[in-house]
Amino acid sequence: MDIVIVGAGPVGLYASYYAGFRAMQCLVLEALPFTGGQIATFYADSTIYDVAGFPRVTGAELLERLERQARSFDTEIRLGARVTGIDATAQGVRIRWAPEDDAAAAHTIDCSAVLLTTGIGRFAPQPLRLPAIEPWLGRGLDYHVSDPSRFAGRRVLVAGGTQRGVELAVDLAERGATVFLIHRRDRLPVPEALRTRLDASTATFLPYRELAALEGEARVTRAVLQDRRSGDRETLAVEAVLPCFGYAADKDTLGNFGVPIEDGAIPVDSRMAAAAGIWAAGDAATYPGKVRVLAADFGEACTAVNNIAATILPGASVFPGYSSHTGGAPRETR
Repeated sequence: MDIVIVGAGPVGLYASYYAGFRAMQCLVLEALPFTGGQIATFYADSTIYDVAGFPRVTGAELLERLERQARSFDTEIRLGARVTGIDATAQGVRIRWAPEDDAAAAHTIDCSAVLLTTGIGRFAPQPLRLPAIEPWLGRGLDYHVSDPSRFAGRRVLVAGGTQRGVELAVDLAERGATVFLIHRRDRLPVPEALRTRLDASTATFLPYRELAALEGEARVTRAVLQDRRSGDRETLAVEAVLPCFGYAADKDTLGNFGVPIEDGAIPVDSRMAAAAGIWAAGDAATYPGKVRVLAADFGEACTAVNNIAATILPGASVFPGYSSHTGGAPRETR
């Protein structure tokens, strides 16, 4: 593997495009079950005005174009993959990672270089704040869904009226699951088009409900719901409970990468290099005069990948060539 990019936010997606343009074998690891990072999590419906060539563009629209651009080349994006460590080797770098839904399954990947585009830290789901909830993790309670198809034919409770929660409820219903979606209010703060999809699906929306407890033996078989208006409780037979209450950034993530940290970011040089074989771009990186805006982050991704190419590809220069001269095809052939 030539390059592994850690983080599939907008900067990581753009970096993966440039890796493909430089004909590097590239893998992107993303801890979340979706691409887009901070923009997908918090700003999908917000309008962005300072991206070159776009007088205005929503976060979701920008991410759709970035992912389409990234997939111009044969780049693998592996979701639900949490990096737990990075070690230097004689040949380059060894990355240790584990699936988010199976933390005990340790894996390694050897590569020539790693580019950290993790933003302000790995986003982790907001946990349920219920007593005695932890023992149910992996036994019917899951915060990450890396394979929605495994819920086909099962009774599933999606807790939380976030956009991610509604999208998941609709997706699972379309895959043949019996889905119940609960939210503490009757109004879902999601785009109208998504609410229309929910209403047209087989998913059952239960407003004013909160999860009070989980019950079962070896696995979850029942969810106890409480009506916020009356206080009444009801028991729902379910086989899986999927909380979707949003995400928070874990700023300690960068401590897993074996590089110095300065004010919550990784110091880099003018090439975006942090240490032997390790590079960083976007909010994960810091240097004198850094401007923390997305427009500048894209330039850092370009700088990092092209300097990586010049470092690991025999005879390669930093200058990537003009994409218009190659018709968008990779500059180097391997």
